[in-house]
Amino acid sequence: MKDIIFRDTVQFGIWKYLDEVNGVVIPQYSCAQPIANGVRLGGGNDTIAGVGECGVTPPSISCDGATMSMSFSQIAGVWSIYVDDMETPVATGNIGAALSQVLTTYSGKLIGDYDGVMFIQNIDNIPHRIKLVPESATSFTANVEDNPTFLVDEDGSLTFCLNSQQSLISCDGATNSVVFEENPDFTSWGSINTIVINNTEYEKPEEHPVNEIISLPQLLTADDQITIMVQGVHPNRFLVFGNIGSRSARIKIKLKQDWFDSNLISAGLHPSNNNPTVVFDNENLEVSFCLSVLG
Repeated sequence: MKDIIFRDTVQFGIWKYLDEVNGVVIPQYSCAQPIANGVRLGGGNDTIAGVGECGVTPPSISCDGATMSMSFSQIAGVWSIYVDDMETPVATGNIGAALSQVLTTYSGKLIGDYDGVMFIQNIDNIPHRIKLVPESATSFTANVEDNPTFLVDEDGSLTFCLNSQQSLISCDGATNSVVFEENPDFTSWGSINTIVINNTEYEKPEEHPVNEIISLPQLLTADDQITIMVQGVHPNRFLVFGNIGSRSARIKIKLKQDWFDSNLISAGLHPSNNNPTVVFDNENLEVSFCLSVLG
């Protein structure tokens, strides 16, 4: 091979893949940085001395609009499943066995099930990107409405992002507390079943927080610690959640399923509340919000 000496500073690249930009298909390169005068390419080398590997990484799996789960009404065959690291599969095999291995490896982070129908959900506090690569005798029917990030690549791979609950609760504009109305018979407090804080679920404390602050007994770390207090006097009581931890608290309150009338949702927000992050989910009987760090 004849050596090539660059007489002028140029852009050099090895073609990697095609990308569409504003309707125009253009090549992307593994190396696309200026090369100074006199750099030599040759002698059987496929990289440039002093430059090494560089370049443009193909687009990753987007998590824009991702939900926490993905399901398939039918999936079969042998698949390789990748989680976050797209170079090495976590498992390869019949889809049921491969999924089981993934759930074991990511115990406490991913949950799921397979019996011809497949379901996978993220319970971690960070998003996870998933790729399923078909190996043999594969078929599937995806419930694409479950997760808008689901894509079928040109090679038949299936990709999607599983968002975290923490990511789904916005902290934009969050304040350090949130204030709900409390009914005269304390049904707002009574309707609460469990409280999820930054993806960890806790039982509601047994104490009745009237005119005193109580903390969830399990929350003894500096990271996650909230206070709950009922203030005011009958009939003008209100229920206050506050954050005394060292980081923002993304909170989801799960209500008791048999409390459909006088519950936290029907009581609503107290006029003194100034936290705009509260979301009421009447269908699932859940209330979510973010509490900023005190300071």
